Amino acid sequence: MSAGLEGKRVLVLRPEHQAGELAGKLEAEGATAVVVPAIRIVPPQSWTKADEAITRAPNFDWVVFTSVNGVESVMSRMEETGSDLATLPERVGAIGPGTRRALEDHGVDVEWMPSSYTSVKVAEELPDPPAKVLLIRADIATRELDEALEARGFDVTRVDAYGTEVCNAGLVQKALDEVDAVTLTSASIARSFVEACGGRLSDPETVVCSIGPATSTECRRLGLEPTIEAENHTIAGLVEALKGWFDLSY
Repeated sequence: MSAGLEGKRVLVLRPEHQAGELAGKLEAEGATAVVVPAIRIVPPQSWTKADEAITRAPNFDWVVFTSVNGVESVMSRMEETGSDLATLPERVGAIGPGTRRALEDHGVDVEWMPSSYTSVKVAEELPDPPAKVLLIRADIATRELDEALEARGFDVTRVDAYGTEVCNAGLVQKALDEVDAVTLTSASIARSFVEACGGRLSDPETVVCSIGPATSTECRRLGLEPTIEAENHTIAGLVEALKGWFDLSY
């Protein structure tokens, strides 16, 4: 019989307003979720480019959102500036189901998602090049997706819709002594976590679970090897990966 995550303590590093979904799924499997946000979401340094792109939105064939944070940031900015959601391009893409739900919660219909919820699949599968694409990103995201889309013939306008700041580094360090596993749900959280722990875990048996390839790549770039990577790059997939790991450990 599977023991699931019964009795395990799992560190959740997502921003405070987003930690609830992961914490709830972990606790439903019998774990104790230890929530210590490692990053906070902040506005971009300047809204100039974003405001200009939003004004020109009807001229784009696609708008593609690559995170829930990007959705919330753009929707909030459009409300602040009095922009009408109807001016968004008719064709809207989302990197995965969480981003799709966030858009639909704002009344935006999503036409397309990739077959796997990664930037690589967005670059490979976005339909109908050549086309003009408004790409909503974090300010620390690399240009790999932008360049891959351009290589397929898309005309890409990138908007950096939000930034991240490291927070609670001391609390993260302290929590590491008390948990069985750590969940890393984005490259920015991976960076903050490695900064907090200095790239070394106090207990080498602590399980580091990455949500997907981009997060794992960032971990390795910083010298930290994830213990496991979720096959399904979602919050639910992350929890399933942890369950599978601990089931094998019994």
